[in-house]
Amino acid sequence: MGENRWRTADALPVAGDARRGLVPPRRRAPDAAPRRTGAEHADGYRYDPDDPVPTLGGATLNIPGGAYDQRPIEGRCLVYTSAPLERDLTVIGDVRCVLHAMSTAPDTDFVVRLTDVHPDGTSRAPHATGSCARALPRVGEPAHVRSTPGRVHELTVDLWATANTFRKGHRIRVAVTSSSFPASTAT
Repeated sequence: MGENRWRTADALPVAGDARRGLVPPRRRAPDAAPRRTGAEHADGYRYDPDDPVPTLGGATLNIPGGAYDQRPIEGRCLVYTSAPLERDLTVIGDVRCVLHAMSTAPDTDFVVRLTDVHPDGTSRAPHATGSCARALPRVGEPAHVRSTPGRVHELTVDLWATANTFRKGHRIRVAVTSSSFPASTAT
């Protein structure tokens, strides 16, 4: 995607390509104040399970699919956006987001969306959907072990594989929230 052409490879990661991390600039949600958690301020958002953030597009039954502009829901998410790219950036393979997160609840979900922000501001996901991870029970720990409200936990959210070229002048955006109704339900 992004180049509107097919590529083939015998295996992932593609031979000769390097894995790299991306840390977009910080921005907190408009309705949340930063909290102090150790050496730096934490970004935050308010989540109301009775008013979940809706799913826009993707590959979900019973709602229109496709690559919808995510801006209508991004105001309810924690959003991080890169500077405009100085050259094309191609991402092929698995995409993961490592969150250092805490909640006031004993258990919660975290939904992460990766989007390609066009110069006109349109924010579209270069894959079928975002992805959801349940904070706890933690992988490898007994089901009765829960998170400690107010304690920071490291979570890896698998955004699945993609193949997208973020074009020069575009920006990369990551949006984090606790719902994508009805698409994401943690298992």
